Amino acid sequence: MTIEADASGGLSIVASLNGLSKAIDGWCARMDREAQHRQQAADAFRQATFPINVNGALSAGAATVNTTSHGPPQGYYWSIRRFTCQGFTAGTVTFYVDNTNGEGIMPFPAAAVNTIGKGELLMHPMQRLAFTATGITGTPIAWVTVDIFETWLLPWYIGAQRGQA
Repeated sequence: MTIEADASGGLSIVASLNGLSKAIDGWCARMDREAQHRQQAADAFRQATFPINVNGALSAGAATVNTTSHGPPQGYYWSIRRFTCQGFTAGTVTFYVDNTNGEGIMPFPAAAVNTIGKGELLMHPMQRLAFTATGITGTPIAWVTVDIFETWLLPWYIGAQRGQA
């Protein structure tokens, strides 16, 4: 911006719109990046439900299964949101992460549906569910409902990052 005075006492202000135009362009580019990031995050997230055939592993009402096909692949996290186990009238089914020698993450002393808060039960890439079943009477089947998301999305998912572009 320039200010000019002439001999007659008049004052003239000349403002350049270039600076304002650059600021608006930068703001528009930031808005575009934000929209692109939000779309990328939406595309990298989904929810799915998987059945787990507990009954297929039972022998005399008991089983120990340390490897199942249920778990996040490389590059993804699972946040378990709902765990259901039903179809049995006696016994206990307990789920673990990776192997049955550790802490049980979801015991079922009776048929039940358990809901879990977002991010409270995370499974890391390549981890697997394992389970034990003892004293089972009936035909148990389990389902796990998970939020599946790419690993780069973890800070956003747990609320540590607010969708910055």
